[in-house]
Amino acid sequence: MEYSKFNETKPKNRVFYSDGLGIGKNNPISLHTDSSHIYRVTGFSQIADIINCGYVRPKEGVIKGGHKNEVFWSLGGEKTFYYDKRPVLETIVNKVKDGQLGSLSLEDLTAIWIFDNKENKYIDKMELISQIRETYKNVGTISKEQIEQFLSNSKLDYSAQIENNSDDVLKR
Repeated sequence: MEYSKFNETKPKNRVFYSDGLGIGKNNPISLHTDSSHIYRVTGFSQIADIINCGYVRPKEGVIKGGHKNEVFWSLGGEKTFYYDKRPVLETIVNKVKDGQLGSLSLEDLTAIWIFDNKENKYIDKMELISQIRETYKNVGTISKEQIEQFLSNSKLDYSAQIENNSDDVLKR
């Protein structure tokens, strides 16, 4: 399923303020949340879309539950954790309200949590993802697989690619 084209109808943001989409029990590898932020669990295809367009957009068509053109978020808190190793977007609680229309920009996010299998924990990759977007935004479309490859490598390795102005990654 593709992501909605940027200039279509503005998506509706849905925010769960209690009993949201997070998991209600702690785990040693879980991402802990707090009530000053809202969170969106997602996948690498959406991370690629954010890098390619700069915005958090809904998938095209009807999704699970019959919803269309909606982006779901959950308020963090003492009993909200994420531990299924999927990427998690984070923004401050006053950036989006339930029912608000419009896409959040990459700059509106405060963190993009990616699970690191080597360290066995979530790591904020916001800075790295912003660097990838800035470097490749005018070069072409980056795929989900390329994003997963970037994010599985160390930040130092990617920084070297940026400094060398390498577009080799787009050919992989």
